[in-house]
Amino acid sequence: MKNNISESARKNVWPLWQLALAALLLPILTSCEILPDLQEEKSDDPDYKFDFIDRNNNEQYKEQDPIKPDNVSVDTSGKRNEKLQKQAEKLSTAPYPGKYDKTPVEAAASSKHGGKPGARKSRFYEDFILFDADSPVEVSMSFATAPILDVLSAFADVLEFNFVASSDLRSTVTLNVNSTMTRRELWETFDRMLQLANAAAHKDGQLLRITAAAQTPRQGDLRVANNGSGNSEIVFHMLKNITAREALNQLRPFLMAGGTVMEGSRPNMVLVCDSSDNIPKLQSILEIIDNPGRKNWPRAVIPCVNIQPSKIAADLSQILPVLGFTAATPSTRGETPGSVYITGIDRLQLLVTSAATEEVVNMVREWVSTLDSNDSEEEERVYVYKVANSKAQQLAQALSVIFTTQGSSLTVDTSSGNSRTQQLTTQTTKVSNSGNTGSAAFSRAGTNNDLNTTTTVQSNIFTTPVRIFADGIYNRMVIRTTPRVYRVMKALLERLDSVPAQVLLQVLIVEVGLNDGNEFGVEFNFKGSGGGTLTSYGTNYSQLHPGAGTDTGANFYIANPNDPDEKFAYIRALASRNKIKIISSPQLLVSSNTEAKIQIGDSVPLVTGSISSSESVAGQVTNSYTYRETGIIMTMTPQVTSSDLISLEIKQEVSEPVTNTITTAKDTPVIQKREIETSMTIANGKTMIMGGMIQEKVADDLNSIPLISDIPFLGRIFGNTNQSKSRTEMLVLVTGYIVDEKGKVEDMVKRYNEAVKSLSKFEGEIAEAHAEDLIREARIRLEKAEKKARKDAEKAAEKARDAGEKDK
Repeated sequence: MKNNISESARKNVWPLWQLALAALLLPILTSCEILPDLQEEKSDDPDYKFDFIDRNNNEQYKEQDPIKPDNVSVDTSGKRNEKLQKQAEKLSTAPYPGKYDKTPVEAAASSKHGGKPGARKSRFYEDFILFDADSPVEVSMSFATAPILDVLSAFADVLEFNFVASSDLRSTVTLNVNSTMTRRELWETFDRMLQLANAAAHKDGQLLRITAAAQTPRQGDLRVANNGSGNSEIVFHMLKNITAREALNQLRPFLMAGGTVMEGSRPNMVLVCDSSDNIPKLQSILEIIDNPGRKNWPRAVIPCVNIQPSKIAADLSQILPVLGFTAATPSTRGETPGSVYITGIDRLQLLVTSAATEEVVNMVREWVSTLDSNDSEEEERVYVYKVANSKAQQLAQALSVIFTTQGSSLTVDTSSGNSRTQQLTTQTTKVSNSGNTGSAAFSRAGTNNDLNTTTTVQSNIFTTPVRIFADGIYNRMVIRTTPRVYRVMKALLERLDSVPAQVLLQVLIVEVGLNDGNEFGVEFNFKGSGGGTLTSYGTNYSQLHPGAGTDTGANFYIANPNDPDEKFAYIRALASRNKIKIISSPQLLVSSNTEAKIQIGDSVPLVTGSISSSESVAGQVTNSYTYRETGIIMTMTPQVTSSDLISLEIKQEVSEPVTNTITTAKDTPVIQKREIETSMTIANGKTMIMGGMIQEKVADDLNSIPLISDIPFLGRIFGNTNQSKSRTEMLVLVTGYIVDEKGKVEDMVKRYNEAVKSLSKFEGEIAEAHAEDLIREARIRLEKAEKKARKDAEKAAEKARDAGEKDK
């Protein structure tokens, strides 16, 4: 019996060489995960635990063990198919991953994406889809506000995982999925569902631990950065240019539900705990807001030789706003972004400045060189500035607004030719640095009066008294001030003394005869018939709004973008239907903000009073007259805007004297006047048409016997009187061009003159055609008169014949 037992035991015990071989193969098999059960039992030491990367990235493993295991054959019987066999053979040849500073997934992602934020990172479910990520799965789920625990159970059944859920989960889920998806897509759907439900998942061995997102920072095994064990992570960011408190305020609106952001233990460190999908976005925001800002601006350290840097900085802080820049000094409160920063160090005679562009820094250098002059800065001198493009009086008025000026201007009366002098005075009130208010008053009653100033005003460039004489005859300015102040004034004058914009105004005044087809005026007759033009009419009062556009109120606008002379084609269209007459076609070149006037008509004398003397002959009366301008009078004031539009103020008057039928003063005519006054804005090269000024005239045509027709009353008794009415409408077409060079003016004038000649020729053709119509009409009337006279003669002969027969 004992021998049988020992013999049986010998058969069941492995030989020693088999045990040695098993000991050698065991580490290799467990490293390739061919024996997963042995790997699980191996150790809990983190040195031996690692996660496999995606099969497409296995080449990213770093070789740390020089000994490569031999190829291991995989048993394909049972559950594994050919695809799994190839994948296992591929993984079996991979080197053993030693100890990593990062997890293998992070190392692969960092190597592939260069370690940049936003690179794709490993997800907590990668281990579950290592071999079958692309395997199709039939999914059919439908939940309507179901508890999240029910939804977790459904996903666990399909994806074949075990989970433990926290009791803090109170969310409900609405989900509807009915399609074929890969296992990776289904895991991504599961991850997205957890984020929307404010839940977080963490891999805990073979389990998934599901907790509320708000509890994520309190998880004991949550590691810094994504280690593939959960869908939440913690990142640290060291700030270089902004404070941590500023970063927290700007990051909080972008956190997911349950996300946390706080200051780190080290200075200027930010700690962020959020979902793995949202972390790259938060890192990008931190990189954007943590920019150096002013630290990268161009800067300059400028030495000052003669003047204290603090004084130059104070002058620059007042000069730069005049030039269009915002200045900031150490004493400035509420610094505006983009300000030019200036500070002076008197101990070292240095001025430090920084600006957004190198050009502005160079400009500050030039101003410092100008202000830091070795001249006697407080000694007054006399300077003569020759005005090149503007007027001396206008420049003096502009300087009086900025500087404390006093003086006079010499102007010429254009009507009489005599010169006259006007006084220029300025009174200012300034606030000192101590908060007290001081005033400075300047007066000049004679040539030797002294300047009276209060001592509470801090002396600077703009409070230094300046005396200016504006010579309007020779267009120059005589200035008495200190050298420092004059340098600033000269720089400002060079900017103000610029060439004014000019506008070429082309005016075409025509008179259109109205008939039955356009009895309401040209505007209503041609409304809607624009052809290739863009038109708007004077019927849109409710839609008027400021600015350039088609809402023109009492006027209407016509333009052709391809042909600026389309207005002449418009008049041709009118001439083809009506009788037209060109009254005038002037053109003027006017400076911006200067009034231009066009007048066509007569000066009509009007009796203003009568004087009779008792010593004079009886009945002799002496009248006094005044003259009234009549005809077509138009005044226009153009102004060129910064957006290359022309703002026009127009006043048009059409007047004529008529016989006085109102009073007994027959020698004094009555002035009939039609007037339009409006303001408008038109685009460069476009035409504005003003109309609606309709006039009706009644004329009597007398056909009578010669000689007798000249006798009052008898001419009408023995003649035929035809009363005719004629209605005409005055149209004014105004075209404005912004002129910036001489060649452009000559070209426009040439085109305009050619168009006017062509239109005049066409008008002559229309007049000839109209004359032919009149001759034809006269012939018809003559034939009718002859027929009527013949019939009357026949009737008279019959009557005479009948009367003779009765006598017989």
